[in-house]
Amino acid sequence: MSPATDTVTGLHLILGDEELLVERAVGTVLRQARAAAGTADVPVDRLRAGEVSVSELAELLSPSLFADERVVVLESAAEAGKEAVGVIESAAADLPPGTLLVVVHSGGGRAKALADKLTKLGAEVHPCARLTKATERADFVRNEFRALRVKVGDDTVAAVIEAIGSDIRELASAC
Repeated sequence: MSPATDTVTGLHLILGDEELLVERAVGTVLRQARAAAGTADVPVDRLRAGEVSVSELAELLSPSLFADERVVVLESAAEAGKEAVGVIESAAADLPPGTLLVVVHSGGGRAKALADKLTKLGAEVHPCARLTKATERADFVRNEFRALRVKVGDDTVAAVIEAIGSDIRELASAC
């Protein structure tokens, strides 16, 4: 959601494979969609892109007869087959009004080019890459505390990481 326009972009790419960050990004997009629609009753269809049939996908991404708001979340898009990737790309290029498409993609896999294509189509990208470096984990812990409006020093951040380890779900919980 752009702070200046207060509208929800129709195409979102959740890019990465850090589970907690992916869950948070999808949750944020869903909250934004519900806020924009003015109701919590926005239908959400969650499917694994690699397991959904092309006809199911085409039906979900086709225009609604009733012009209702709806959200389609395609998980594991990196595993999608060639036909499904084609349908996703074509639908993403021309989303019907009221349809919000959220594609969760690891950034690799056999459908690696899909992420690049969605980015070129103007998808709002939500980075969710694994936190592998110590500095990334330290920044994550700092941001968790900041989100809770708690100011901490570098010594506190280091102590939390040393005590908890590198699992970001546990680090988030500890914060």
